[in-house]
Amino acid sequence: MAASPWTLLCRVIRAEPAAAAAAAADAPDFTLPIALPPRLSILAAGRGAHPDPNRPDRNPYIIAAGPLCLLAHFAVAPSMGTTFGDTDNDTRLVMVRQFHRADGVTTASAELVPGRADGNEPAPALLNVGSVGLISYDEADEYLISELQVRKGSDYATLVTFESGAQGWYTEVLESPFAQEDRDREWDPHGAVCVETTLWWFDLSRGIVSCDMDGDHDLLFHPLPDGRALPMATPLMLTQRCITVSQGRLRYVEVIVPEVGGDDDDSGDDNEAARVRMWTMTFGPAGWMWEANYSVGFPEIWDDASYRVTGLPRNVPIVAAVCPLDPNLVYFTLNRHIFCVNVARHRVRHIALWDDQVNNARLDANQASARYVLPWYLPLEVAPGATGKTTCLRISFQQNLLCFGLLV
Repeated sequence: MAASPWTLLCRVIRAEPAAAAAAAADAPDFTLPIALPPRLSILAAGRGAHPDPNRPDRNPYIIAAGPLCLLAHFAVAPSMGTTFGDTDNDTRLVMVRQFHRADGVTTASAELVPGRADGNEPAPALLNVGSVGLISYDEADEYLISELQVRKGSDYATLVTFESGAQGWYTEVLESPFAQEDRDREWDPHGAVCVETTLWWFDLSRGIVSCDMDGDHDLLFHPLPDGRALPMATPLMLTQRCITVSQGRLRYVEVIVPEVGGDDDDSGDDNEAARVRMWTMTFGPAGWMWEANYSVGFPEIWDDASYRVTGLPRNVPIVAAVCPLDPNLVYFTLNRHIFCVNVARHRVRHIALWDDQVNNARLDANQASARYVLPWYLPLEVAPGATGKTTCLRISFQQNLLCFGLLV
C-alpha cells in the first residue's frame, strides 16, 4: 500500500483581513492551499472562524493533527491563540474531522469542543497550549484531547480530558511522575505527540512525560538522552531541539553547538563543530530508553555539492521538522529558506523560500522552528486529489458553514 501523502503545516493560522472576509456572505471560514514539502501549507481563517468576529484573533494556532483531523486554538483579541501560557476564558478549541469528497467537493464536519466550564463538573482552566495532546482514532472516527497540568512542588499532576461524544471534560489527579527531589523544578511544556494510544508531553529542557490513555493512566517520566538536559528552558533551545514521530516511533533530534573549550568541542570553532544528532525511544528489558541513531557534523553537509549549489552560507540552521516517513530526512530553516537534508547522506534534497508573512506581523527566527511547523498526513479522502486540481472542503460547524479550500 502506498504511503499517505503528507504536508508541512505552518501552525500559525493566517487571519484574513476583516474587510475581505466579510466581502461575501458565503466566503469560506477557512482556506488551506496544500503545498508539497518543503513548502508550507498555511491555513487561513475568515471572519466566521473566530469566537468573536468583531474581535478576531490575529494569531490562531494549530495544536495538533490527527489522521483525520486538526485541532486549533482560537482566542479573542487582544489575546492570541499563539500565547502558550496564561490563557484566559476567551479561547476555544475546534476539531475538524470526517473528511469526504463527492462531485469534486470535499466535505467534512468540524465541532466546537465544549468549554471547560460546561457540564455538571467544571474542569480546571487551560494552563498552557503546549501541554495539550490529541489522540485520533482513525478507524472509529473518534478522538481524545488531554492536557497535562504539572504544578511546581506538587506531589500530584492533573489530566484534564475530553473524549468525542462526551458532554464535558473530566479531571484525573495522578501521582507525580517526578522523583521527590525533582518536584520543585518548573515543568515548561513545549508540545505533545501521540504514538498509538500513548501521549508524550515534553519539556525540551528536561524530558518527556508519557501516559497510555487506554491503560492504567500511570504517568511516566523519561529524561532526555544522557548529557542533553538543561538547568532551565531557554529561547535558543526552541530552535535547536525537536521531539516528533517518524515511522511510528518517537524521535529526538538536536542541533548541538558546543561551547568553545567545552566537553563536545572538537575544533575550537563553534560554527564548524556544530552537528545534528538523533535518538529514538525504544522499549527493552530495562524499560524505555533512548537509542542513538546518527551524529553528523554540519561541515560534512556544507561541503557537499548539493549544499553549495543552494548558495546558503555555512551557518548553523534552525530545526523545523522531521519527515514522518523517513527519520533521516530533517527540515531546517536558514535565511528565509526551508530545506530538507538527508542527514545520513549529507545531501540537500529540496529547498524553498520560507513564507514569513503568515499574519500582519513577520514571523521571527523562533517561529521558523519545530514549535511552529507540523508534519501532517493528509486524509485519504483529500490526498488522492494531489494532482493540481482544486477542491473545496465545506465544513458544517454546528449551525454555521465553514469551508476549507484545499488546493491540491
